[in-house]
Amino acid sequence: MALKIYTAADPDSDLSTNGTYSNPLSLTFDGVNGGVIEKRLYVRNDNVNFTYSSITLTPNDTGIFPITDGSNGYSWKVLSGDQRPLEEQWSAKTAAESISLSNINDTTTYLSFWLRVEVPAAAAVESFQTVALRISSTETPV
Repeated sequence: MALKIYTAADPDSDLSTNGTYSNPLSLTFDGVNGGVIEKRLYVRNDNVNFTYSSITLTPNDTGIFPITDGSNGYSWKVLSGDQRPLEEQWSAKTAAESISLSNINDTTTYLSFWLRVEVPAAAAVESFQTVALRISSTETPV
């Protein structure tokens, strides 16, 4: 699959894929106070030989201690769109729930979405490498 996630609408800003950790998404929180980080990210097709439809993006956690589903005070939420979501929109969103994105028929389109990660107060010092933003889609040769 040629769909990748980017930190900016720039072809050189793609995040690492398949656990390579060449450019992982890294977030740092104050565990005493906990907190929330919101980031705008992008999905782009980097292969001119394919188009993509029925695109979904899901926060996926493979760890023993769940940090995406809202249990234990941790959550990962995603919403599509260009504008930063309002607090009411985030509140209405279920943690770890998928979003649907528009079709991508070229290599110049960047579809934006927002990621919101929440960590509870008094969280232990830890490093998690078990979460991935999974993209699924229908790939069609051009």
